[in-house]
Amino acid sequence: MMRGQLKTIIICMLNKNPMSGAELAAEIERELGWKPSYGSIYPALEQMAKEGLIEQCPAEKKKEYKLTSKGKQELKKKDAEKQQLIESLINTYKMLNSIYGLDISPDMELIEEVKKGNISFMELHEETTALKKEMFRLMKENKIKNNKAKIKRILVETTKKLKQI
Repeated sequence: MMRGQLKTIIICMLNKNPMSGAELAAEIERELGWKPSYGSIYPALEQMAKEGLIEQCPAEKKKEYKLTSKGKQELKKKDAEKQQLIESLINTYKMLNSIYGLDISPDMELIEEVKKGNISFMELHEETTALKKEMFRLMKENKIKNNKAKIKRILVETTKKLKQI
């Protein structure tokens, strides 16, 4: 999914300020928890420059890229498509709930806040990403089953502390 959205991600990042390819890769990793390889980011930048979406800006030591007016128009177009993407996400969650009986209410609340443009949780993105990575690491290393009680205790304690805020 992320790889298919690299162009959109780059446009969004460059809307903030000009960046080099390496800075883009680092910023994408920091914000999204996924680092595109240089073998994917530089060809994407080259293609976007050919399309007139970005251009190189003068920099002393590194190549930086910035959005062109056409790139800013593309950003507006992508922003308009955001609603369609959110609706697709909602339908996917509903399907998962229907098939697996998962409690999706917290995720749905989060999606509703994103729809409204309330995304202050991004201020904690690095920390929540680290938590998800640890959970996936435990799952990948088959450590959840043998440590289920300990993991549950940690999560319950953390949830209680958050509720006190």
